[in-house]
Amino acid sequence: MKADLLLQGAQVFDSAYRCFRTASVAILDGRILYAGTDEEVLKQIEPQEVADLSGRWVIPGLIDIHMHIESSMVTPPVFLKAALQHGTSTCIAEPHEIANVFGTEGIEEFIRLAPADDPEHAEVFFGAPSSVPSTDLEDAGAAVTPEDISFLMKNPRVRCLGEVMDCRTVISDPGSRAARVVKAAEASRTVPIIEGHVPAFLGLDLARILYAGIDSDHCEQTPERMRQRFEMGMFVEVQLKSVTKENIAYLAAHPELTGLWSFVTDDVMADQLQHDHLARVVRQAISYGLDPASAIIAATSSPAARMDLRDRGRIAPGRLADLVVLDSLEGFHVASVMHRGCWVDRDSADTSSRHDFPERYYESIHLAPRTLDDFALLAPEGAGATVRVHTMEIQKSSTFTPDVVRELPVKDGRIDWKGTGGLALARVFERHHGLGLSGTALLSGACLKEGAVASTWVHDHHNLLVVGANEEDMVLAANSVIARQGGLVVVRDGKIVAEMPLPVAGILTEDPLPLAAQRLAAVTRALKDQGWGNSNPVMSLCTIALPVSPALKVTDRGLVDVRQGKLVDLVLPEGEEA
Repeated sequence: MKADLLLQGAQVFDSAYRCFRTASVAILDGRILYAGTDEEVLKQIEPQEVADLSGRWVIPGLIDIHMHIESSMVTPPVFLKAALQHGTSTCIAEPHEIANVFGTEGIEEFIRLAPADDPEHAEVFFGAPSSVPSTDLEDAGAAVTPEDISFLMKNPRVRCLGEVMDCRTVISDPGSRAARVVKAAEASRTVPIIEGHVPAFLGLDLARILYAGIDSDHCEQTPERMRQRFEMGMFVEVQLKSVTKENIAYLAAHPELTGLWSFVTDDVMADQLQHDHLARVVRQAISYGLDPASAIIAATSSPAARMDLRDRGRIAPGRLADLVVLDSLEGFHVASVMHRGCWVDRDSADTSSRHDFPERYYESIHLAPRTLDDFALLAPEGAGATVRVHTMEIQKSSTFTPDVVRELPVKDGRIDWKGTGGLALARVFERHHGLGLSGTALLSGACLKEGAVASTWVHDHHNLLVVGANEEDMVLAANSVIARQGGLVVVRDGKIVAEMPLPVAGILTEDPLPLAAQRLAAVTRALKDQGWGNSNPVMSLCTIALPVSPALKVTDRGLVDVRQGKLVDLVLPEGEEA
């Protein structure tokens, strides 16, 4: 039997028996012909090339089944090339960010630009975005309807219904858009795969979500949340923020759960992507005590089974020759990568294209320049010497933002939010349709203490968010982003100190990854220097406008009480309990 390549001497991972064996792997036409130790079989194989991998470990290519390409802020080809170089050979991408700007047309553009069967790029399948917009408390650039879902689910590159963000509406209102989207997905396939966004749901509410057909969760976990999800039959997707010592200890103590959960990345930004991808999550779990075999399964065969990808996830005959070679098992250090039987050049230069999108994708910010009046915080008519206000408390290590009520003075008809110190003002301006809508919030805790930042990369509606410690810098930051047709701009003392232009739909750059990473790192440093204290500054900034993330958020419609799913006034009525 002819073979293109024979790998010899490596420690090859056996997914069935959860162990490594010194074995050989024969590859033909991009697929595995044989993997094993039988000398009689090996004598019958005639390889064109032999590679000695003695002293190395060989595992299946990594599979990331819950992620968003747009979070990297680079285009699909740039992202997929980098992800593959870090060992991720397959992704399930949910393009709800581009869909929030350009709807199903944006999704189809992503599918068009994502190479298929390309040995230099990770293979990508898609989740049909279920929550565009994520709630009825925001204004996005487009909407994805139940009819759109029925159409998208017929595409062979669409594997699942993407994360259902408004799960509470699904179980409380059968006639809601979210519920009708789930029904459309269920009607499109015999056994549809429906991904969930289920933060903190427990007990009967969790059971009702599962009953509705939503049977996975990638949100931040605790041991108790995982226990209930496993007991009720939910597939758990563990991203980096859930790789805590407590969670890993729970998973390590229950090896019987192997196959019922997987690692995912969810969001990886450009400066992180330049150095690592899904391997980082696996490495962290191993460092916290998870045995390597369980960690490897959670990044290979388990996600493959979840998404019914039967041709990958194991090193076995007939499977795709997607392999990762490690020179350190405990350190999970990727030495080389093979995709479809071809070695990946991990040092090749990034060759991103320019102007790959339709012309209108570069002219998506429909918003007039801002003035100082746009940032005046007026007190309600008839207010006394002080008012009580809701503040969104920024945390140091979480995107959870508690609602903390503060009492502030009123001077000359305006709320004096700067006089007490430690607060920042946030404004969200609708930028898609010229509706003239805007929402206001006050931030406390680990928020910006100097200058201002403006961004059109804002989960998930991608309106213009402006946060600042003074109005003058906020005006400059806002107008700089508007003039650039999207991006992030950080201002201090009347000067731009860092920026990340995002001219494609206001959320993507066509720059090569090294330049995008450099610019994003500069924005991150500037935010930290100016007081933003969250461990992931850009992502935590972008999520203060996400109305499905507890507990208090702000959109162009106003301040959102996420748990109650309704808008609330910034100023509490006199006598109202907090």
